[in-house]
Amino acid sequence: MNAASLPYDILLISASLLCLFLIFYIYRITKSFNQIKDEVKKISSKLDPFIESMTELSNRINEISESVKEPVELVRTTVNDVKNRVDAILNFEAKLRKGVEEPVFRLIRALTAIVNGIEAFWKNYNKK
Repeated sequence: MNAASLPYDILLISASLLCLFLIFYIYRITKSFNQIKDEVKKISSKLDPFIESMTELSNRINEISESVKEPVELVRTTVNDVKNRVDAILNFEAKLRKGVEEPVFRLIRALTAIVNGIEAFWKNYNKK
């Protein structure tokens, strides 16, 4: 080694050391990527049953909601039928009351007038 080749030797040693460090860090990066890949595989393997379970749950909820639609519609129809019948009964009762009230009130007034007449007759008859 002579003095003129010393900077080249330092440069070669530095380049060699740089290559060794690069190889070491590339190895560590590769190892980290492999660990990340393994973790992703573990998460994926755990996520698959979860997704399957959620899909099954969603299907069951859809089935339940579909099976509930028919009874709800039946109840709605029944309630509307009952409402219509109650309205019809109330209308009939109102018409019946209108048709009966006036004649009954006239009869009561007539009976009251007869009772008052008989009472007045007896009062006059007893005075004599």
